[in-house]
Amino acid sequence: MASAFIAGLVSLSLSLAATASHGADKSGHEHGGAHAEHGLPPPVATGRPTQEAGRSKRSDQKDWTSTPLLLPFGRGDRVSADFSAANLAANHLVIRDPSTPGHSRKVVAENGVWHVEPIQPGQGGFHWLKVEARTDSEVQTASTFWYSPNHGSSPETMLDTPGEGLEIVPQPIPDHDAYYEGKTWQFLVRYGNKPVERAELLLETEFGSKIRALADAQGIVNIVFPRDFDPKLWEGKPIGRTRAGFVVSTTYEIDGIKHRAAFNYSYAPDPLRQRSLLTGAGLTFVGMLLAMPLLFRKKAAGSSEGRT
Repeated sequence: MASAFIAGLVSLSLSLAATASHGADKSGHEHGGAHAEHGLPPPVATGRPTQEAGRSKRSDQKDWTSTPLLLPFGRGDRVSADFSAANLAANHLVIRDPSTPGHSRKVVAENGVWHVEPIQPGQGGFHWLKVEARTDSEVQTASTFWYSPNHGSSPETMLDTPGEGLEIVPQPIPDHDAYYEGKTWQFLVRYGNKPVERAELLLETEFGSKIRALADAQGIVNIVFPRDFDPKLWEGKPIGRTRAGFVVSTTYEIDGIKHRAAFNYSYAPDPLRQRSLLTGAGLTFVGMLLAMPLLFRKKAAGSSEGRT
């Protein structure tokens, strides 16, 4: 009886472990497939932490960086959204959509807010947004993506079409619109239609982590996002709803003018972290159950000795 009970618990334990392993394998295949789908091999990590502040308290304000940011302002809808800039004084925003990658449209700010709509009415998908501040000696830009859930064209051609000046371009946009901690992500640094060789890219996260990486001869940078989410952030809710901000930036000087470009977006904790915690708790519980028959047997043996 006790043997059958223990065998059943061992089977349950192995089943839980197999489920966790399957989930990890599936996650790895999904991210590898994202690069294969766009004709790119899974990138080799070249970016490594040079300084990590650990799990710092999350800021409710965008005071975690002095780098220019382009941020959502309020909640948008399926066909429009509002954006504002931080750490940058810009007058107009340039929008490019995937249906017309070679064309762009300028939007003028009203009270520091840009109202964004697709160039082609009803066009969905990823839209590239960019703001700029220029002086005689310096040009600063901030860029991000806005996603409209309406049906739209693939963003690949839009990403491959150079804009003006210095740009940091995701290679490619991640599947399901999600960057994840602990994964390697790839970016292209270019000036006009030319890659910037050996450009230094700085990654900053909302939790204080900073990572630097160098581009190769084709301007490609592979950088590992730090695992800096505090598990307390998703207590009592699905881990998939947890997000934080990041920004990657670089500088490049040409003809006596310093160019500084930045791309910011949000990233998420590794989904397997919550699953691993649950599996660990389940295995601990199973271990406690496995010990119960031994305790009962020891207690019974002790009772027998007391009667003799």
